[in-house]
Amino acid sequence: KARKPVAKNESLGASERGTVQKLIAGFLAQGYTHDQILKPYAIAKEIQSALQSAGHDLSDETIVNWIKQSAPLLTPAKNS
Repeated sequence: KARKPVAKNESLGASERGTVQKLIAGFLAQGYTHDQILKPYAIAKEIQSALQSAGHDLSDETIVNWIKQSAPLLTPAKNS
């Protein structure tokens, strides 16, 4: 049975947010090319459809926001 989502008045702490971003970055790295990640709306529709198939509802805008927050973790650090 699916767990209920976190209540709107509960927010992620910095550590939890960083963990979620790393998880999303890992999934992005395994499933999508760099060029695809630069087009998060196409990815979001695919993820949204998969979530709906599993009985979960998440807006494409929310998914895009998480992709945008997580994608920079995939960019190699530049030497200064």
